[in-house]
Amino acid sequence: MLTHGLFEEMLAAYPAEKRELARQVFYRFAEGDSTQFFTQLFIVLDIYAHYAERIPQTVIEANQGSMAN
Repeated sequence: MLTHGLFEEMLAAYPAEKRELARQVFYRFAEGDSTQFFTQLFIVLDIYAHYAERIPQTVIEANQGSMAN
């Protein structure tokens, strides 16, 4: 299970207007609520996708900055 800090870091990459809903869905999904399983799953996967898009760019920028120095 994700720690609270890691999940919040991932959520920071998600569009601001969708964060609270995504947070609620994630915790319901994590607790085993399967009333809308696929909707919940797709939102959680979308959070991961947004996070995964942001991380490589952050690493590239950090590497370029260190190479310049």
